[in-house]
Amino acid sequence: MDLRYCSCALADVAQAVEEARHRDRIRLDEPVGVDILLPVDDRGAPVGDWVAFVRRGRRHCDSPG
Repeated sequence: MDLRYCSCALADVAQAVEEARHRDRIRLDEPVGVDILLPVDDRGAPVGDWVAFVRRGRRHCDSPG
């Protein structure tokens, strides 16, 4: 798996998850890019204690997986 960690606003995470609902599930037996979305507030501090996994998208991610 090719993982990327992406800090995103909570609304961006919700939008990405909503978009992912209309795609095929991420298969773990095939090489695929996956973004791990970390919800953060305006200061960059984590929001909540969860993350979302979505198929690689066209978003800016600061830290590689």
